[in-house]
Amino acid sequence: MNKELDWEKVGISLPYYNLMLEVTRKCNLTCSHCMRGDPQNLDMSDEILEKIFGQVEQIYHLSLTGGEPFLAPHVIEKMVDIIIEKKIRLGRCTTVDNGTILNDLGIRCVKALNRLADYIYNYVWNDETRNDPEESPPVSISISNSIFHKNDIQKAIDFYKTYANRHVKVDDQGEWETGLKDKHGNVLRNKDLKRNGTQWVKKEGRAKDNNIKNSKYMSGTYLVELMMDDNKNTICVDTGIQVCANGNVVMEEPLSFETMDKINMGNVLEEPVSCMIYKWNWIEPLKYNEVALYCHNMTMMENPNLSEQKRIDIESGNTYLDLKKYLFVEGHKDYPYLTHEELAICVAAELALMMCEKFQDTGHGMSETEIIEKIIRMELTGEYATKFTKADLKRSIDKITARNFERAWQKMNIIDYIKYVSKLRANAENQIDTLSGDKLRGYVYEK
Repeated sequence: MNKELDWEKVGISLPYYNLMLEVTRKCNLTCSHCMRGDPQNLDMSDEILEKIFGQVEQIYHLSLTGGEPFLAPHVIEKMVDIIIEKKIRLGRCTTVDNGTILNDLGIRCVKALNRLADYIYNYVWNDETRNDPEESPPVSISISNSIFHKNDIQKAIDFYKTYANRHVKVDDQGEWETGLKDKHGNVLRNKDLKRNGTQWVKKEGRAKDNNIKNSKYMSGTYLVELMMDDNKNTICVDTGIQVCANGNVVMEEPLSFETMDKINMGNVLEEPVSCMIYKWNWIEPLKYNEVALYCHNMTMMENPNLSEQKRIDIESGNTYLDLKKYLFVEGHKDYPYLTHEELAICVAAELALMMCEKFQDTGHGMSETEIIEKIIRMELTGEYATKFTKADLKRSIDKITARNFERAWQKMNIIDYIKYVSKLRANAENQIDTLSGDKLRGYVYEK
């Protein structure tokens, strides 16, 4: 990204690795596990489609979801029209459908996806991709296969294959490889699992209401990561982004309509996605694996057989992540002219200082140098051969925050600068103990 631009206000077109469109919130089934919740009478509008593809540079993978996508053929038809008209560079498109729309609505969807597949194959793919025998067709339609769905999978596959062209693959979701192996070393498919479908069910929508066994917590409140080249130019948005039928922009997670309408980056009808991402990353600094661990810990805490020591360890781990997010969010409010990288260093240093105090109080047995090294290696990338002391960390924080004041001085008039510094000092004097459990508890998993 061009660092000279104000990314909070200037919208740009972005390349996406994985973009998901919720084409509709309608559904003809009432599956007990549905994480979306009850269906809504809402389809994605032409205006939202135009807004989305008007700010897309290219997409490696486009995924269509719902609701049930095949209940909205007019949306899929319009989407294909726009992609072809704007000559969007799209690598492939996939959709998972419930396999019950075996009528004219389904036929229209397949025919629209035929046009999209032909466009990708003939105008986007190069000869190397077209001639690669390992390459899947550019468009795939998969039929849901789980213990929850009541559908005739083979009937649906046969029906859609009747109308699909050679560039569209129609398959059974149950045939997807899970990445797991049995005791003989054979790769397991979804349908090989004893409770096929439960492995990915989250505590959202009907799954939460019906207390589906083995369902897990998950949140869409994590950092949007950008893949960059050596010159800090964006290659693509590496984190999966979903645009809802009403235009809300969220992470690519199986969350309920209610959750996505409550916690989102913004709406494409109101501001560019690039601006939303810029703002979002200041308030959601934790990476996906950190939030996933936090939610996994929440699921573990519901185990009644968990030992007390294990429960304490899990709570401590989540409190650490709550604290990390709190320090980053509040740090940006206090020092708004620091970059993400600069603020991350300050947060890592502050976390190390706090952990030194905590372990000293509890008599953990680790030396300050060992605690600092562990936190720095965990929080910051790169090799750090130097052994840091608490004094080193404090000097680093002072040095970096000094840059904030230098930039503030350059950007503000004298009156505003004095007000800013005075307010910052007042906040520091009145600051409460940030390790307070009541203030931090559940900070990462907000509902």
